[in-house]
Amino acid sequence: MQTGRPAEAAGLVGRAVQVDSRNPEFHYNLGMAYLGLGSRGEAIKCFRQAISLRPDYADALINLGNLLLNAGELDEAEACYRKAAKLVPANPTIQNNLGTVLMAKEAAEEAEPYFRQALKLKSDFAEAHNGLGLALYMRGRFDEALESFRAALRCNPDYAQACNNLGNAYFDMNELENAETYLRKAIDLKPDYAQARLKLARVFIELDDFEPALEIYDGFLAGNPESEQAWAGKANLLDRMGHTQDAYDIVRDFAADTPPPSSMVRLYAIMASREHRQTEVASELEDMLVMSGQPEERKRMLRFTLGKLYDELGRFDEAFTHYEAGNRLRPSPFDPETSMDYMDRIIEFFSAERLAELPRADNRSELPVFIVGMPRSGTSLVEQILSCHRDVHAAGELRDIGKLAKDLGLRFQKEVDGADGPPGLDRESLNAAASRHLERLHKQVGKATRLTDKMPSNFLHLGLIALLFPRARVIHCLRDPIDTCLSCYFQTGLYYRRYERLVAHWKKVLDRPMLEVRYEEHVADPERVCREMLDFLGLDWDPACLRFHESRRFTKTASKDQVRKPIYTSSSGRWQNYERHLAPLMEALSRPDGRS
Repeated sequence: MQTGRPAEAAGLVGRAVQVDSRNPEFHYNLGMAYLGLGSRGEAIKCFRQAISLRPDYADALINLGNLLLNAGELDEAEACYRKAAKLVPANPTIQNNLGTVLMAKEAAEEAEPYFRQALKLKSDFAEAHNGLGLALYMRGRFDEALESFRAALRCNPDYAQACNNLGNAYFDMNELENAETYLRKAIDLKPDYAQARLKLARVFIELDDFEPALEIYDGFLAGNPESEQAWAGKANLLDRMGHTQDAYDIVRDFAADTPPPSSMVRLYAIMASREHRQTEVASELEDMLVMSGQPEERKRMLRFTLGKLYDELGRFDEAFTHYEAGNRLRPSPFDPETSMDYMDRIIEFFSAERLAELPRADNRSELPVFIVGMPRSGTSLVEQILSCHRDVHAAGELRDIGKLAKDLGLRFQKEVDGADGPPGLDRESLNAAASRHLERLHKQVGKATRLTDKMPSNFLHLGLIALLFPRARVIHCLRDPIDTCLSCYFQTGLYYRRYERLVAHWKKVLDRPMLEVRYEEHVADPERVCREMLDFLGLDWDPACLRFHESRRFTKTASKDQVRKPIYTSSSGRWQNYERHLAPLMEALSRPDGRS
Protein backbone atom coordinates (compact mmCIF):
# COMPACT_ATOMS: atom_id res chain seq x y z
CA MET A 1 0.00 0.00 0.00
CA GLN A 2 1.77 3.14 -1.26
CA THR A 3 -0.25 6.15 -0.04
CA GLY A 4 2.70 8.30 1.02
CA ARG A 5 0.94 8.75 4.39
CA PRO A 6 2.02 5.77 6.53
CA ALA A 7 0.08 6.83 9.66
CA GLU A 8 -3.16 7.02 7.70
CA ALA A 9 -2.31 3.75 5.94
CA ALA A 10 -1.66 2.04 9.25
CA GLY A 11 -5.05 3.13 10.54
CA LEU A 12 -6.88 1.96 7.43
CA VAL A 13 -5.11 -1.42 7.23
CA GLY A 14 -5.41 -1.89 10.98
CA ARG A 15 -9.19 -1.66 10.65
CA ALA A 16 -9.05 -4.12 7.74
CA VAL A 17 -7.13 -6.60 9.93
CA GLN A 18 -9.82 -6.31 12.59
CA VAL A 19 -12.45 -7.15 9.99
CA ASP A 20 -10.51 -10.09 8.47
CA SER A 21 -7.65 -11.24 10.72
CA ARG A 22 -7.03 -14.34 8.54
CA ASN A 23 -6.00 -12.32 5.48
CA PRO A 24 -2.16 -12.44 5.08
CA GLU A 25 -2.21 -9.46 2.68
CA PHE A 26 -3.71 -7.24 5.37
CA HIS A 27 -1.00 -8.21 7.88
CA TYR A 28 1.70 -7.67 5.26
CA ASN A 29 0.37 -4.23 4.32
CA LEU A 30 0.12 -3.28 7.98
CA GLY A 31 3.76 -4.32 8.38
CA MET A 32 4.74 -2.08 5.46
CA ALA A 33 2.84 0.81 7.02
CA TYR A 34 4.67 0.29 10.31
CA LEU A 35 7.94 0.24 8.38
CA GLY A 36 7.05 3.66 6.99
CA LEU A 37 6.48 4.88 10.53
CA GLY A 38 9.81 3.44 11.70
CA SER A 39 8.07 1.00 14.04
CA ARG A 40 10.26 -2.00 13.27
CA GLY A 41 9.13 -4.14 16.17
CA GLU A 42 5.49 -3.86 15.10
CA ALA A 43 6.45 -4.51 11.48
CA ILE A 44 8.23 -7.73 12.50
CA LYS A 45 5.07 -8.94 14.29
CA CYS A 46 2.95 -8.23 11.22
CA PHE A 47 5.30 -9.99 8.78
CA ARG A 48 5.49 -13.01 11.06
CA GLN A 49 1.71 -13.16 11.20
CA ALA A 50 1.45 -12.90 7.42
CA ILE A 51 3.93 -15.78 7.03
CA SER A 52 2.07 -17.91 9.59
CA LEU A 53 -1.04 -17.51 7.45
CA ARG A 54 0.82 -18.00 4.14
CA PRO A 55 4.16 -19.83 4.57
CA ASP A 56 5.09 -19.23 0.89
CA TYR A 57 4.71 -15.43 1.15
CA ALA A 58 8.07 -14.46 -0.41
CA ASP A 59 7.79 -10.68 0.02
CA ALA A 60 6.96 -11.07 3.71
CA LEU A 61 9.91 -13.45 4.14
CA ILE A 62 12.27 -10.98 2.47
CA ASN A 63 11.12 -8.01 4.54
CA LEU A 64 11.18 -10.00 7.76
CA GLY A 65 14.68 -11.24 6.91
CA ASN A 66 15.85 -7.66 6.34
CA LEU A 67 14.49 -6.49 9.69
CA LEU A 68 15.96 -9.45 11.54
CA LEU A 69 19.33 -8.93 9.87
CA ASN A 70 19.37 -5.31 11.01
CA ALA A 71 18.38 -6.43 14.51
CA GLY A 72 21.21 -8.97 14.65
CA GLU A 73 18.87 -11.97 14.68
CA LEU A 74 21.07 -13.72 12.13
CA ASP A 75 19.86 -17.32 12.33
CA GLU A 76 16.22 -16.42 11.84
CA ALA A 77 17.11 -13.92 9.10
CA GLU A 78 19.05 -16.61 7.26
CA ALA A 79 16.11 -19.02 7.56
CA CYS A 80 13.79 -16.38 6.04
CA TYR A 81 16.10 -15.76 3.11
CA ARG A 82 16.58 -19.46 2.42
CA LYS A 83 12.82 -20.05 2.34
CA ALA A 84 12.41 -17.04 0.02
CA ALA A 85 15.23 -18.30 -2.25
CA LYS A 86 13.45 -21.61 -2.74
CA LEU A 87 10.28 -19.74 -3.69
CA VAL A 88 11.98 -17.21 -6.01
CA PRO A 89 15.35 -18.69 -7.03
CA ALA A 90 15.96 -16.10 -9.77
CA ASN A 91 15.71 -13.10 -7.44
CA PRO A 92 19.18 -11.47 -7.18
CA THR A 93 18.25 -9.48 -4.07
CA ILE A 94 17.50 -12.64 -2.11
CA GLN A 95 20.82 -14.19 -3.18
CA ASN A 96 22.67 -11.02 -2.16
CA ASN A 97 20.87 -10.92 1.19
CA LEU A 98 21.81 -14.52 1.87
CA GLY A 99 25.44 -13.64 1.22
CA THR A 100 25.10 -10.61 3.48
CA VAL A 101 23.70 -12.52 6.43
CA LEU A 102 26.39 -15.19 6.06
CA MET A 103 29.05 -12.48 6.08
CA ALA A 104 27.52 -11.14 9.29
CA LYS A 105 28.01 -14.65 10.67
CA GLU A 106 31.67 -14.55 9.51
CA ALA A 107 31.07 -17.36 7.02
CA ALA A 108 32.86 -15.76 4.05
CA GLU A 109 33.49 -18.98 2.15
CA GLU A 110 29.82 -19.95 2.35
CA ALA A 111 28.71 -16.42 1.42
CA GLU A 112 30.81 -16.10 -1.75
CA PRO A 113 28.65 -18.28 -4.09
CA TYR A 114 25.49 -16.35 -3.15
CA PHE A 115 27.07 -13.05 -4.18
CA ARG A 116 28.26 -14.67 -7.40
CA GLN A 117 24.78 -16.00 -8.10
CA ALA A 118 23.30 -12.53 -7.50
CA LEU A 119 25.76 -11.11 -10.04
CA LYS A 120 24.96 -13.85 -12.51
CA LEU A 121 21.33 -12.77 -12.28
CA LYS A 122 22.15 -9.03 -12.30
CA SER A 123 25.65 -8.10 -13.46
CA ASP A 124 25.40 -4.41 -12.45
CA PHE A 125 24.36 -5.16 -8.85
CA ALA A 126 26.69 -2.81 -6.94
CA GLU A 127 25.83 -4.21 -3.50
CA ALA A 128 26.61 -7.77 -4.62
CA HIS A 129 29.99 -6.68 -6.07
CA ASN A 130 30.75 -5.02 -2.73
CA GLY A 131 29.65 -8.07 -0.73
CA LEU A 132 31.74 -10.35 -2.93
CA GLY A 133 34.73 -8.07 -2.36
CA LEU A 134 34.33 -8.38 1.41
CA ALA A 135 34.03 -12.17 1.19
CA LEU A 136 37.14 -12.43 -0.99
CA TYR A 137 39.11 -10.10 1.24
CA MET A 138 38.26 -12.10 4.35
CA ARG A 139 39.61 -15.16 2.54
CA GLY A 140 42.91 -13.48 1.67
CA ARG A 141 42.21 -13.06 -2.06
CA PHE A 142 43.18 -9.41 -2.10
CA ASP A 143 43.51 -8.62 -5.80
CA GLU A 144 40.13 -10.16 -6.54
CA ALA A 145 38.61 -8.26 -3.62
CA LEU A 146 39.97 -4.94 -4.87
CA GLU A 147 38.55 -5.60 -8.33
CA SER A 148 35.14 -6.40 -6.83
CA PHE A 149 35.11 -3.13 -4.88
CA ARG A 150 36.10 -1.26 -8.06
CA ALA A 151 33.32 -3.04 -9.95
CA ALA A 152 30.85 -1.86 -7.32
CA LEU A 153 32.02 1.72 -7.94
CA ARG A 154 31.72 1.29 -11.70
CA CYS A 155 28.10 0.32 -11.15
CA ASN A 156 27.55 3.14 -8.66
CA PRO A 157 30.29 5.83 -8.49
CA ASP A 158 28.59 7.35 -5.44
CA TYR A 159 28.70 4.15 -3.39
CA ALA A 160 30.29 5.35 -0.15
CA GLN A 161 30.54 1.89 1.42
CA ALA A 162 32.55 0.54 -1.52
CA CYS A 163 34.90 3.54 -1.24
CA ASN A 164 35.30 2.83 2.46
CA ASN A 165 35.99 -0.84 1.83
CA LEU A 166 38.62 0.01 -0.78
CA GLY A 167 40.21 2.40 1.70
CA ASN A 168 40.24 -0.27 4.40
CA ALA A 169 41.71 -2.84 2.02
CA TYR A 170 44.48 -0.51 0.92
CA PHE A 171 45.15 0.36 4.57
CA ASP A 172 45.58 -3.30 5.46
CA MET A 173 47.90 -3.71 2.46
CA ASN A 174 49.95 -0.72 3.67
CA GLU A 175 49.14 1.30 0.54
CA LEU A 176 48.40 4.37 2.62
CA GLU A 177 48.17 6.90 -0.22
CA ASN A 178 45.42 4.87 -1.90
CA ALA A 179 43.76 4.28 1.48
CA GLU A 180 43.63 8.01 2.13
CA THR A 181 42.20 8.70 -1.35
CA TYR A 182 39.27 6.32 -1.02
CA LEU A 183 38.51 7.10 2.61
CA ARG A 184 38.34 10.79 1.76
CA LYS A 185 36.01 9.99 -1.13
CA ALA A 186 33.77 7.95 1.19
CA ILE A 187 33.63 10.92 3.58
CA ASP A 188 32.89 13.35 0.72
CA LEU A 189 29.95 11.15 -0.29
CA LYS A 190 28.78 10.63 3.28
CA PRO A 191 30.15 13.28 5.68
CA ASP A 192 28.83 11.48 8.76
CA TYR A 193 30.54 8.19 7.80
CA ALA A 194 32.00 7.35 11.21
CA GLN A 195 33.97 4.29 10.16
CA ALA A 196 35.69 6.11 7.29
CA ARG A 197 36.56 9.14 9.42
CA LEU A 198 38.07 7.07 12.21
CA LYS A 199 40.02 4.89 9.77
CA LEU A 200 41.40 8.02 8.10
CA ALA A 201 42.78 9.03 11.50
CA ARG A 202 44.58 5.69 11.62
CA VAL A 203 46.04 6.33 8.16
CA PHE A 204 47.64 9.52 9.47
CA ILE A 205 48.92 7.65 12.53
CA GLU A 206 50.55 5.08 10.26
CA LEU A 207 52.21 7.96 8.42
CA ASP A 208 53.52 9.28 11.78
CA ASP A 209 51.48 12.42 11.10
CA PHE A 210 49.81 12.66 14.48
CA GLU A 211 48.34 16.17 14.46
CA PRO A 212 45.85 15.57 11.58
CA ALA A 213 44.80 12.34 13.31
CA LEU A 214 44.18 14.23 16.54
CA GLU A 215 42.14 16.83 14.63
CA ILE A 216 39.95 14.07 13.18
CA TYR A 217 39.31 12.57 16.62
CA ASP A 218 38.53 15.97 18.14
CA GLY A 219 36.22 16.92 15.26
CA PHE A 220 34.44 13.59 15.42
CA LEU A 221 34.01 13.77 19.19
CA ALA A 222 32.56 17.28 18.93
CA GLY A 223 29.57 15.77 17.17
CA ASN A 224 29.70 12.32 18.78
CA PRO A 225 30.74 12.88 22.41
CA GLU A 226 29.63 9.41 23.50
CA SER A 227 31.74 7.49 20.95
CA GLU A 228 33.84 4.99 22.89
CA GLN A 229 35.75 4.05 19.73
CA ALA A 230 36.81 7.65 19.09
CA TRP A 231 37.78 8.28 22.72
CA ALA A 232 39.79 5.05 22.71
CA GLY A 233 41.51 6.06 19.47
CA LYS A 234 42.35 9.47 20.89
CA ALA A 235 43.63 7.99 24.16
CA ASN A 236 45.91 5.55 22.39
CA LEU A 237 47.14 8.29 20.03
CA LEU A 238 47.94 10.62 22.94
CA ASP A 239 49.85 7.80 24.60
CA ARG A 240 51.85 7.29 21.37
CA MET A 241 52.57 11.02 21.23
CA GLY A 242 53.99 10.92 24.75
CA HIS A 243 51.02 12.71 26.34
CA THR A 244 50.50 9.83 28.74
CA GLN A 245 48.75 11.82 31.44
CA ASP A 246 46.14 13.12 28.97
CA ALA A 247 45.64 9.60 27.67
CA TYR A 248 45.18 8.18 31.15
CA ASP A 249 42.76 10.97 32.08
CA ILE A 250 40.49 9.79 29.25
CA VAL A 251 40.69 6.19 30.41
CA ARG A 252 40.07 7.18 34.03
CA ASP A 253 36.96 9.12 33.02
CA PHE A 254 35.54 5.99 31.41
CA ALA A 255 36.63 3.73 34.27
CA ALA A 256 35.35 6.02 37.04
CA ASP A 257 32.08 4.14 37.57
CA THR A 258 32.43 0.96 35.51
CA PRO A 259 35.28 -0.98 33.89
CA PRO A 260 36.52 0.66 30.68
CA PRO A 261 35.13 -0.31 27.26
CA SER A 262 36.93 -3.14 25.52
CA SER A 263 38.66 -0.75 23.11
CA MET A 264 40.48 0.81 26.07
CA VAL A 265 41.31 -2.34 28.00
CA ARG A 266 44.88 -2.63 26.68
CA LEU A 267 45.75 0.95 27.64
CA TYR A 268 43.96 0.55 30.97
CA ALA A 269 46.08 -2.52 31.74
CA ILE A 270 49.30 -0.66 30.82
CA MET A 271 48.24 2.15 33.12
CA ALA A 272 47.61 -0.39 35.88
CA SER A 273 51.10 -1.83 35.42
CA ARG A 274 52.77 1.57 35.60
CA GLU A 275 50.80 2.51 38.71
CA HIS A 276 51.16 -0.94 40.34
CA ARG A 277 47.38 -1.43 40.40
CA GLN A 278 47.30 -4.80 38.67
CA THR A 279 45.28 -6.52 41.39
CA GLU A 280 42.53 -3.90 41.37
CA VAL A 281 42.30 -3.76 37.58
CA ALA A 282 42.40 -7.54 37.22
CA SER A 283 39.37 -7.73 39.52
CA GLU A 284 37.50 -5.21 37.34
CA LEU A 285 38.35 -7.13 34.17
CA GLU A 286 37.24 -10.39 35.77
CA ASP A 287 33.84 -8.71 36.33
CA MET A 288 33.77 -7.67 32.67
CA LEU A 289 34.54 -11.21 31.59
CA VAL A 290 31.43 -12.70 33.20
CA MET A 291 29.03 -10.11 31.75
CA SER A 292 26.50 -11.76 29.46
CA GLY A 293 26.39 -11.17 25.72
CA GLN A 294 30.14 -10.65 25.26
CA PRO A 295 31.36 -11.38 21.70
CA GLU A 296 34.09 -14.00 21.40
CA GLU A 297 36.73 -11.49 20.25
CA ARG A 298 36.19 -9.31 23.35
CA LYS A 299 36.35 -12.31 25.68
CA ARG A 300 39.59 -13.39 24.01
CA MET A 301 41.08 -9.91 24.47
CA LEU A 302 40.04 -9.87 28.14
CA ARG A 303 41.56 -13.31 28.72
CA PHE A 304 44.94 -12.33 27.29
CA THR A 305 44.96 -9.01 29.17
CA LEU A 306 44.18 -10.81 32.43
CA GLY A 307 46.94 -13.30 31.66
CA LYS A 308 49.40 -10.42 31.29
CA LEU A 309 48.31 -8.79 34.56
CA TYR A 310 48.52 -12.02 36.55
CA ASP A 311 51.92 -12.75 34.99
CA GLU A 312 53.17 -9.38 36.26
CA LEU A 313 51.76 -10.19 39.70
CA GLY A 314 53.59 -13.50 39.77
CA ARG A 315 50.29 -15.40 39.91
CA PHE A 316 51.39 -17.73 37.16
CA ASP A 317 48.77 -20.45 37.53
CA GLU A 318 45.98 -17.91 37.12
CA ALA A 319 47.84 -16.29 34.21
CA PHE A 320 48.18 -19.64 32.48
CA THR A 321 44.47 -20.39 32.95
CA HIS A 322 43.54 -17.17 31.16
CA TYR A 323 46.09 -17.63 28.38
CA GLU A 324 44.81 -21.16 27.83
CA ALA A 325 41.18 -20.02 27.72
CA GLY A 326 42.06 -17.15 25.38
CA ASN A 327 43.74 -19.47 22.95
CA ARG A 328 40.72 -21.76 22.91
CA LEU A 329 38.76 -18.75 21.62
CA ARG A 330 41.04 -18.26 18.62
CA PRO A 331 38.96 -18.40 15.40
CA SER A 332 41.42 -20.59 13.46
CA PRO A 333 42.75 -23.47 15.53
CA PHE A 334 46.14 -24.90 14.57
CA ASP A 335 45.95 -28.01 12.38
CA PRO A 336 49.16 -30.04 12.87
CA GLU A 337 48.65 -32.34 9.89
CA THR A 338 47.91 -29.54 7.43
CA SER A 339 50.96 -27.64 8.72
CA MET A 340 53.23 -30.64 8.34
CA ASP A 341 52.04 -31.37 4.80
CA TYR A 342 52.40 -27.70 3.81
CA MET A 343 56.01 -27.46 4.96
CA ASP A 344 56.90 -30.85 3.51
CA ARG A 345 55.67 -29.69 0.12
CA ILE A 346 57.73 -26.49 0.35
CA ILE A 347 60.89 -28.46 1.14
CA GLU A 348 60.17 -30.93 -1.65
CA PHE A 349 59.53 -28.22 -4.24
CA PHE A 350 62.48 -25.99 -3.30
CA SER A 351 65.08 -28.73 -3.36
CA ALA A 352 68.72 -27.81 -3.99
CA GLU A 353 68.45 -29.33 -7.46
CA ARG A 354 65.34 -27.36 -8.46
CA LEU A 355 66.73 -24.11 -7.02
CA ALA A 356 69.83 -24.56 -9.17
CA GLU A 357 67.61 -24.87 -12.27
CA LEU A 358 65.05 -22.16 -11.55
CA PRO A 359 65.62 -18.68 -13.03
CA ARG A 360 66.07 -15.55 -10.92
CA ALA A 361 64.50 -12.16 -11.51
CA ASP A 362 66.90 -9.72 -13.17
CA ASN A 363 66.71 -6.95 -10.55
CA ARG A 364 69.69 -6.36 -8.27
CA SER A 365 67.83 -4.33 -5.71
CA GLU A 366 69.21 -4.31 -2.17
CA LEU A 367 66.20 -2.37 -0.89
CA PRO A 368 64.18 -5.22 0.67
CA VAL A 369 65.24 -6.58 4.04
CA PHE A 370 63.15 -9.47 5.36
CA ILE A 371 62.96 -9.96 9.13
CA VAL A 372 61.62 -13.46 9.75
CA GLY A 373 61.15 -15.91 12.60
CA MET A 374 58.52 -17.27 14.89
CA PRO A 375 56.09 -14.75 16.39
CA ARG A 376 57.47 -13.16 19.60
CA SER A 377 61.04 -14.14 18.69
CA GLY A 378 62.29 -10.54 18.68
CA THR A 379 61.27 -9.46 15.18
CA SER A 380 59.59 -6.27 16.47
CA LEU A 381 62.66 -5.37 18.50
CA VAL A 382 64.95 -5.80 15.49
CA GLU A 383 62.63 -3.77 13.27
CA GLN A 384 62.36 -0.91 15.77
CA ILE A 385 66.13 -0.72 16.23
CA LEU A 386 66.82 -0.69 12.49
CA SER A 387 64.04 1.87 11.88
CA CYS A 388 66.07 4.41 13.89
CA HIS A 389 68.85 4.34 11.29
CA ARG A 390 68.68 7.28 8.88
CA ASP A 391 68.86 4.96 5.85
CA VAL A 392 66.19 2.46 6.92
CA HIS A 393 62.42 2.64 6.42
CA ALA A 394 60.37 0.17 8.49
CA ALA A 395 57.27 -0.92 6.56
CA GLY A 396 55.82 -3.16 9.26
CA GLU A 397 54.31 -6.54 8.43
CA LEU A 398 53.59 -6.64 4.70
CA ARG A 399 51.33 -9.35 3.31
CA ASP A 400 52.78 -8.97 -0.16
CA ILE A 401 55.11 -11.98 -0.32
CA GLY A 402 52.45 -14.49 0.68
CA LYS A 403 50.15 -12.89 -1.87
CA LEU A 404 52.84 -13.04 -4.59
CA ALA A 405 53.35 -16.72 -3.81
CA LYS A 406 49.65 -17.36 -4.42
CA ASP A 407 49.64 -15.23 -7.58
CA LEU A 408 52.54 -17.30 -8.93
CA GLY A 409 50.70 -20.54 -8.12
CA LEU A 410 52.83 -21.54 -5.10
CA ARG A 411 50.07 -22.65 -2.75
CA PHE A 412 51.57 -25.95 -1.53
CA GLN A 413 48.17 -27.51 -0.91
CA LYS A 414 47.18 -30.87 -2.34
CA GLU A 415 43.65 -29.76 -3.14
CA VAL A 416 45.03 -26.80 -5.14
CA ASP A 417 48.28 -28.07 -6.63
CA GLY A 418 47.15 -31.54 -7.63
CA ALA A 419 49.38 -34.56 -7.88
CA ASP A 420 52.15 -32.75 -9.79
CA GLY A 421 52.70 -30.11 -7.13
CA PRO A 422 53.00 -26.36 -7.72
CA PRO A 423 53.58 -25.09 -11.27
CA GLY A 424 56.98 -24.09 -12.59
CA LEU A 425 58.28 -20.53 -12.52
CA ASP A 426 59.62 -18.58 -15.48
CA ARG A 427 61.83 -15.49 -15.61
CA GLU A 428 59.12 -13.32 -17.17
CA SER A 429 56.67 -14.03 -14.34
CA LEU A 430 59.33 -13.50 -11.68
CA ASN A 431 60.44 -10.21 -13.24
CA ALA A 432 56.85 -8.94 -13.43
CA ALA A 433 56.09 -9.90 -9.82
CA ALA A 434 59.34 -8.44 -8.47
CA SER A 435 58.87 -5.20 -10.41
CA ARG A 436 55.34 -4.72 -9.07
CA HIS A 437 56.54 -5.26 -5.51
CA LEU A 438 59.56 -2.98 -5.82
CA GLU A 439 57.40 -0.27 -7.35
CA ARG A 440 55.16 -0.38 -4.27
CA LEU A 441 58.15 -0.31 -1.93
CA HIS A 442 59.71 2.69 -3.65
CA LYS A 443 56.50 4.66 -3.08
CA GLN A 444 56.98 4.21 0.67
CA VAL A 445 60.69 4.41 1.17
CA GLY A 446 61.57 8.08 0.62
CA LYS A 447 65.36 8.59 0.75
CA ALA A 448 66.09 5.37 2.63
CA THR A 449 68.21 2.67 0.99
CA ARG A 450 66.78 -0.25 2.98
CA LEU A 451 63.17 -1.18 3.71
CA THR A 452 62.32 -3.79 6.30
CA ASP A 453 59.39 -6.18 5.96
CA LYS A 454 58.72 -7.68 9.39
CA MET A 455 56.22 -10.36 8.44
CA PRO A 456 57.48 -13.25 10.64
CA SER A 457 55.82 -15.94 8.50
CA ASN A 458 57.92 -14.98 5.47
CA PHE A 459 60.25 -17.75 6.62
CA LEU A 460 57.86 -19.95 4.63
CA HIS A 461 58.71 -18.02 1.45
CA LEU A 462 62.50 -17.64 1.59
CA GLY A 463 62.83 -19.80 -1.53
CA LEU A 464 60.59 -17.50 -3.52
CA ILE A 465 62.27 -14.41 -2.02
CA ALA A 466 65.62 -15.72 -3.29
CA LEU A 467 64.16 -15.99 -6.81
CA LEU A 468 62.45 -12.58 -6.79
CA PHE A 469 65.15 -10.52 -5.08
CA PRO A 470 68.54 -12.21 -5.49
CA ARG A 471 70.34 -9.51 -3.48
CA ALA A 472 67.81 -9.07 -0.69
CA ARG A 473 68.98 -9.64 2.87
CA VAL A 474 67.29 -11.82 5.46
CA ILE A 475 67.55 -11.43 9.23
CA HIS A 476 66.37 -14.52 11.05
CA CYS A 477 65.30 -13.94 14.66
CA LEU A 478 65.64 -16.79 17.12
CA ARG A 479 64.75 -17.16 20.76
CA ASP A 480 64.75 -19.98 23.26
CA PRO A 481 62.09 -22.27 21.80
CA ILE A 482 60.26 -22.72 25.10
CA ASP A 483 60.09 -18.97 25.71
CA THR A 484 59.04 -18.43 22.09
CA CYS A 485 56.23 -20.94 22.24
CA LEU A 486 55.09 -19.68 25.63
CA SER A 487 55.05 -16.05 24.45
CA CYS A 488 52.66 -16.90 21.62
CA TYR A 489 51.10 -19.60 23.84
CA PHE A 490 53.10 -22.31 22.16
CA GLN A 491 51.21 -22.36 18.88
CA THR A 492 52.57 -25.32 19.33
CA GLY A 493 55.85 -27.03 19.99
CA LEU A 494 55.14 -29.22 16.97
CA TYR A 495 54.87 -26.12 14.79
CA TYR A 496 58.13 -24.77 16.22
CA ARG A 497 60.04 -27.91 15.29
CA ARG A 498 58.56 -27.81 11.77
CA TYR A 499 59.51 -24.16 11.44
CA GLU A 500 63.02 -25.02 12.66
CA ARG A 501 63.26 -27.83 10.13
CA LEU A 502 62.19 -25.58 7.25
CA VAL A 503 64.70 -22.85 8.17
CA ALA A 504 67.47 -25.46 8.38
CA HIS A 505 66.51 -26.49 4.84
CA TRP A 506 66.75 -22.88 3.58
CA LYS A 507 70.20 -22.51 5.14
CA LYS A 508 71.35 -25.56 3.19
CA VAL A 509 69.88 -24.77 -0.23
CA LEU A 510 69.86 -20.95 -0.58
CA ASP A 511 72.96 -19.14 -1.80
CA ARG A 512 72.19 -15.83 -0.07
CA PRO A 513 73.55 -15.16 3.45
CA MET A 514 71.13 -15.04 6.34
CA LEU A 515 71.99 -13.24 9.58
CA GLU A 516 70.74 -15.00 12.68
CA VAL A 517 69.92 -12.75 15.64
CA ARG A 518 69.41 -14.61 18.89
CA TYR A 519 67.11 -12.80 21.30
CA GLU A 520 69.04 -13.81 24.40
CA GLU A 521 72.34 -12.54 22.93
CA HIS A 522 70.64 -9.37 21.72
CA VAL A 523 69.28 -8.36 25.13
CA ALA A 524 72.56 -9.31 26.83
CA ASP A 525 74.80 -7.26 24.47
CA PRO A 526 72.62 -4.93 22.37
CA GLU A 527 75.39 -2.78 20.87
CA ARG A 528 77.39 -5.74 19.55
CA VAL A 529 74.33 -7.31 17.93
CA CYS A 530 73.17 -3.94 16.56
CA ARG A 531 76.57 -3.37 14.93
CA GLU A 532 76.41 -6.85 13.40
CA MET A 533 72.99 -6.12 11.89
CA LEU A 534 74.01 -2.79 10.40
CA ASP A 535 77.22 -4.29 9.00
CA PHE A 536 75.18 -7.11 7.46
CA LEU A 537 72.92 -4.55 5.77
CA GLY A 538 75.90 -2.57 4.48
CA LEU A 539 75.02 0.45 6.64
CA ASP A 540 77.20 2.76 8.71
CA TRP A 541 76.97 2.78 12.48
CA ASP A 542 74.22 5.03 13.83
CA PRO A 543 74.00 5.40 17.65
CA ALA A 544 70.30 6.32 17.32
CA CYS A 545 69.63 2.61 16.89
CA LEU A 546 70.45 2.07 20.57
CA ARG A 547 67.85 4.68 21.52
CA PHE A 548 65.06 2.91 19.64
CA HIS A 549 62.70 3.19 22.62
CA GLU A 550 62.68 6.98 22.18
CA SER A 551 61.37 6.72 18.62
CA ARG A 552 57.91 8.15 17.87
CA ARG A 553 57.37 5.45 15.28
CA PHE A 554 54.02 3.69 15.64
CA THR A 555 54.18 -0.09 15.98
CA LYS A 556 51.08 -2.18 15.22
CA THR A 557 52.10 -5.61 16.45
CA ALA A 558 51.51 -7.37 19.76
CA SER A 559 54.99 -6.29 20.93
CA LYS A 560 54.31 -2.57 20.54
CA ASP A 561 54.55 -1.82 24.26
CA GLN A 562 57.82 -3.68 24.72
CA VAL A 563 59.63 -1.88 21.88
CA ARG A 564 58.95 1.45 23.56
CA LYS A 565 61.13 0.41 26.50
CA PRO A 566 64.92 -0.01 26.70
CA ILE A 567 66.12 -3.57 26.16
CA TYR A 568 65.46 -5.72 29.20
CA THR A 569 66.32 -9.32 30.06
CA SER A 570 63.31 -10.33 32.15
CA SER A 571 61.67 -12.23 29.27
CA SER A 572 64.61 -14.65 28.99
CA GLY A 573 63.88 -17.87 30.86
CA ARG A 574 60.31 -16.79 31.50
CA TRP A 575 59.10 -20.30 30.76
CA GLN A 576 60.36 -21.53 34.12
CA ASN A 577 57.44 -19.73 35.83
CA TYR A 578 55.06 -22.02 33.93
CA GLU A 579 57.09 -25.22 33.95
CA ARG A 580 54.40 -27.27 35.71
CA HIS A 581 51.98 -26.54 32.85
CA LEU A 582 54.36 -27.22 29.98
CA ALA A 583 54.63 -31.01 29.80
CA PRO A 584 52.82 -31.20 26.41
CA LEU A 585 55.05 -28.47 25.03
CA MET A 586 58.23 -30.17 26.26
CA GLU A 587 57.01 -33.40 24.69
CA ALA A 588 56.36 -31.67 21.35
CA LEU A 589 59.74 -29.93 21.37
CA SER A 590 61.47 -33.23 22.03
CA ARG A 591 60.51 -34.42 18.54
CA PRO A 592 63.26 -33.16 16.26
CA ASP A 593 61.21 -33.22 13.04
CA GLY A 594 58.00 -31.91 14.58
CA ARG A 595 56.02 -35.01 13.70
CA SER A 596 53.29 -36.11 16.08
